[in-house]
Amino acid sequence: MPKQIWKIDQFHGGLNSNSDPRDIADNELSTVTGLMVDEVGKIRTMGATTEWHSSTLSNFNGGIQPGYGLFHFAHDYSGAGYNLSPVELLSSYIAFWDDDNSEVDILEMVGGVVPLIGTAKISLGGSGGKPCFYYVDGALRVSDGNFGANNTNKWYGHIKRTWFPDINSGYAIDDWYEAPQKLLPPIESYYDKNSTITNSAESGNTDIIGTAGSGIMKYETRLGASGLHSSFQADGGGNESIARCVFTIYYIVNEVYGGNGRVTLDVKCGTRTDDGWQTAQTDSFDSGLVSAGVYTKDFSFNFDSADTDTNDNWSGANDKWSVEVTAYTGTSVLPLIQNAVVYEGAGSTIDLDGDSSSPLGNGYVTGNNVCILWDWASSGGSGWNNAGNTGAWNVGATFIYDEVQESQITKLVDETNGWTVGMEVPDSGAAMRPAILLAIADPTHDGAGDSDGTTWSKRVTGCNIYIQDINQDTTQPWYLQYSVDFLTGKLKVEDTQKEYDALLHSNAAHQSYYYWHISETELSSPSSVITYEVNSGLNENERSIISKYKTAVVANRRTYIGGIEVEYEDVSTEVMSDAMIKSPVNKFDVFPLSRIIEASVRDGDEIVKLEEYADRILQFKKNKMHLINISQDIEFLEDTFMYKGVSHPAATCKTDFGIAWVNKHGCYLYDGQNVVNLFEKDGRQMIKESEWKDFVESSGGTSLDPMIGYIPQKRQLLVISDVGSNMNEPTESQIYLYDMVTQSWVTAEHSGTVLDSNWDRSVDNKKTNFSIDWNGDLAWARSAGDNRKWDDTSQDIPTGGLELYTKDIDFGQPAQRKKIYKVYITYKCTGDSGVRVQYGVDGEPAGITKNFSYSYSTYFGSGTLDDSSGVWQVAELKPGTSSEANNKKSFRLRFWNNAEVPSDFEINDISIVYRLKGIK
Repeated sequence: MPKQIWKIDQFHGGLNSNSDPRDIADNELSTVTGLMVDEVGKIRTMGATTEWHSSTLSNFNGGIQPGYGLFHFAHDYSGAGYNLSPVELLSSYIAFWDDDNSEVDILEMVGGVVPLIGTAKISLGGSGGKPCFYYVDGALRVSDGNFGANNTNKWYGHIKRTWFPDINSGYAIDDWYEAPQKLLPPIESYYDKNSTITNSAESGNTDIIGTAGSGIMKYETRLGASGLHSSFQADGGGNESIARCVFTIYYIVNEVYGGNGRVTLDVKCGTRTDDGWQTAQTDSFDSGLVSAGVYTKDFSFNFDSADTDTNDNWSGANDKWSVEVTAYTGTSVLPLIQNAVVYEGAGSTIDLDGDSSSPLGNGYVTGNNVCILWDWASSGGSGWNNAGNTGAWNVGATFIYDEVQESQITKLVDETNGWTVGMEVPDSGAAMRPAILLAIADPTHDGAGDSDGTTWSKRVTGCNIYIQDINQDTTQPWYLQYSVDFLTGKLKVEDTQKEYDALLHSNAAHQSYYYWHISETELSSPSSVITYEVNSGLNENERSIISKYKTAVVANRRTYIGGIEVEYEDVSTEVMSDAMIKSPVNKFDVFPLSRIIEASVRDGDEIVKLEEYADRILQFKKNKMHLINISQDIEFLEDTFMYKGVSHPAATCKTDFGIAWVNKHGCYLYDGQNVVNLFEKDGRQMIKESEWKDFVESSGGTSLDPMIGYIPQKRQLLVISDVGSNMNEPTESQIYLYDMVTQSWVTAEHSGTVLDSNWDRSVDNKKTNFSIDWNGDLAWARSAGDNRKWDDTSQDIPTGGLELYTKDIDFGQPAQRKKIYKVYITYKCTGDSGVRVQYGVDGEPAGITKNFSYSYSTYFGSGTLDDSSGVWQVAELKPGTSSEANNKKSFRLRFWNNAEVPSDFEINDISIVYRLKGIK
């Protein structure tokens, strides 16, 4: 019979170690180690790990908790990592967990060019831990999944907002901020039920400023012709300090481009002499892009009465009260100050500081608390008291965080003794009604005694005041009375829906505070419309709203946490390893215990990891995976997959195709409809159970914790046998790599050998989890200062790291004998390849050891494929002993290396020249 050629030019079927080598597909390989088959029609050397970033300024140097600690996020502002002021600039970050100190360092890609790591930005408070991160709406959250007693959940995000923007220049916040994740309620807060409230800071004259000056500057002199301060008391009354000045500026937008213009104003207000400004407040305004036209802007400035007494000299000649536009842009017409008014008062509002001279006995205003003064009138009201004079109320306050999340209630206590909770209405009949003064400490001022406004949480954006009728036989709901928005400075009375602007009690000697004074005519009846439960979404008796968690995901504008340690309000804790809790919609830091979800309990298992995909939560326990449908308001268990659990959180990852994970039984993918076993293809198992068992067990036979990561640029899965330094047998593969496009597997062995310029395949060390960085690179850290990424670029293969066995080829005639004459291999490399080629016949179980002739072959002179100078060459290999290749039913090739293989080594195709023997 004539000679024939059997050509092998397809290798992308990859590894099939389960089937007999004779039964695998033509494009599959019975062994493939150190090589890639992801490019159809070509074999190349595998990629390797390389330095993630070479600069020491970007290296993480903390302790590593194996399989934990790396998390990528992005933000619209810079400055989260390196010690730079935040700028509105699209920025990317990598959070690193420092296990030595329970801290989080953050690597920042500065300007999209230079990665820099700054000092620790988040501290959980203890040492050690197993961190769980999640990120939503511009803020990073972290919890210790090991439930360390000294570690607390933390929140870290950029805050850019201004409290009370219409008073002076307000309190502007523009910074990255670390805070407890828990929505802490107000600290001890106080009420005074028998106060006498007079807004004395504005009890004097109200005078118009502007008898002198120009359109952009108005002023009044402090002294009149008779030597008195007559300019500030036109009606003859007074003897006052200036408490507040308000004015309106008219401006014209006439410098218009493309239909819109933009005007900015800088204004100043206060005391002035020939020597310049003395006590003054400044503010700035930016109209934003608006159409041409005439606009107005109102300004309000508050002052400490000690600085503005009109009886005192203002430290210079020609004392004046001045209002001025100091700069403006975007208009060719001078802005015009109109309706500038000063409010005078004989004294100041009551001091609410915490020193011994305070009018209050025990109460005071400070950061993170609320003070309310009640001044009762005996007529005009209803519902506050009754004819029997037994009216009594609990007064409660909550904080609003991040504009949408509400804390639990703090009951205010009586300031007279510092402990009485219920407030009894004075005995003056059923027509009682109150005036109130609600005070919030100035966040810029550290006052006297225990008062310190600078301790305010910057996450707080408002507060709500509730009352609860306690003069009833049954427990009554908490009803909302007043809601306060720090970002607008307005208080809304729930009963009338009227809004009131804040004022500022500025007093450097005591404690400055913002306040709202609402007269009794506006508070005739308590509101009983909106309850705390309706307003906050929380049960007023909720036992817990925060838990530590092992794992968390965000889906459908909710956070789901799993494997939890519940922190009760009485400070006790309880571990619930089988439980998940979901947050209310858009309230990503609130985890009410009443929203618990348990798919299975007391089953000898525990939640390890949560993943989210296609309106499903994949709840991974150690031994099974629950598939939970979250497409509706009520979650339900859709399916349970036994033996599909994971041993470690690093054993799952999200891909373009769905959720992938790895365990001791194999590797799997949930694609939104089905759980797919990636060890199976076309109804065939590809990876032999014994080989996988060797991969996921140590040399001593104990189970390892395999980890998995996704390489988005190549659509590949990288699997490493253990998150730590424990490894399987040195002769086994420690790396499996799966190509999701070709659905093929290849393997690689661990190698600490530095291949070229810091490249290696070293995996026998402690590693963080995998994380995908801003470039789409799969990255991790494996020791202090050794940050790595996987690079698919082909790299050298160290000695003994390459192994490839072809199919045991029967040439389509398994029962017929053949003679094999020669093998042609189209390959290329620069330098000697180090690749030996041998062959085996008839499925030799003892291995493949038959040699090709060195002298009768071409490009095979040294027993390895020769240097091809980087261009394609065809090596012709002839069996060394022809009889060993004669009268054989099958034939296969073995490639392996006894020297380092250069990175550009490739095989394009293999051709086998053979002849069928006659059938006897």
